Amino acid sequence: MPPHVAGSDTSRAAAEAIRPHAPRQQDRALASIAARYSDGMTCDEVELELGLSHQTASARIRDLVKAGAIVDSGRRRSTRTGRKAAVYVAKMP
Repeated sequence: MPPHVAGSDTSRAAAEAIRPHAPRQQDRALASIAARYSDGMTCDEVELELGLSHQTASARIRDLVKAGAIVDSGRRRSTRTGRKAAVYVAKMP
């Protein structure tokens, strides 16, 4: 089950609702990030490219980090709001 806030019925319901879609969203996010090679992508860029909400893109990126599929490159890039964000790259085998 996708992560959710313990003790929150609404968070658990949201996690249950997204469960069938999360693996495909993760695959799409990973493919987009990997296609950028060392340039990587910010969460904001993933949102724009895949048409995902911030909450969904952020959760899928977190899933990929936890799985070891992507890493924070240490670089930062501006988002649409002008704030700096982590640039993620696919972990090389």
